[in-house]
Amino acid sequence: MSALADSARSFAEELNTTLSAVFGESEPLLEMFYVEGKGRAIIQPVSDSGGIPLRVKGEHVLDLELSYELEMGRRSGFLKVMKSRFLIRAEGESSPVASFDFDEGYSEDLPSAHINLHTESTG
Repeated sequence: MSALADSARSFAEELNTTLSAVFGESEPLLEMFYVEGKGRAIIQPVSDSGGIPLRVKGEHVLDLELSYELEMGRRSGFLKVMKSRFLIRAEGESSPVASFDFDEGYSEDLPSAHINLHTESTG
């Protein structure tokens, strides 16, 4: 196993431990995939989870989805986030309410990180 896969797996385990402690979930919420030949690792929700349920007074009202695309920093040798996405959806809905995106590969003309608020106009 490569240093990238080992580091990404450790990061995924740390995220799962933190998320489980915060949200009270007993099963892992994220899984890591190593993309052979691309030098990338992806951390994303467990395929059948549909996101992390966010509750208000015990009622499931929102879902949080998060993902990371990682590689090893060429100079530092440490794990580096190339892309990340945090997305919030109303429970049972397919369209997001908001998302926070980061992409290391954006050009100088575009921000690497940005928040999207997804709304509808009623008038």
